[in-house]
Amino acid sequence: MTKSTRFPVAVHILTFLSARPGEYVSSEAIAKSVATNPVAVRKILGMLVKAGFVSSLAGSKGGAKLEVAPNKLSLLDIYQAVEPRGIFQMHEPHPHCPLAKGVKADLQQVFDLAQTAMERQLAAKTLQDVSQKAVLDFNQVM
Repeated sequence: MTKSTRFPVAVHILTFLSARPGEYVSSEAIAKSVATNPVAVRKILGMLVKAGFVSSLAGSKGGAKLEVAPNKLSLLDIYQAVEPRGIFQMHEPHPHCPLAKGVKADLQQVFDLAQTAMERQLAAKTLQDVSQKAVLDFNQVM
């Protein structure tokens, strides 16, 4: 079973864009920082554009640009833009097994509580909260 990296990559992408306010940044430049390929970056950028956090411009001078202030963008907003709801997904047990039915119901309650707790934590932090130091360090080097 593989784990999704869309959320942390989305935060990385948005942090990169916040370090270049008002500029269109190419997916190739972002991909180097993320250490992935530009296609993967463009896929996540598409989700962020759809959510209204980023705008994009095609062409050789194009790229992506942050459209929301980092202090106005919660980590929950980002998470919800790129991940399907549910940190866990229940398997489909045998439909006629009474044990399976009970486990599924009880475990789903635990999953729901975990999801709520995680979302509460993500809602309490903004992109700026988690990226401010990285942006400062990046801008000192550049």
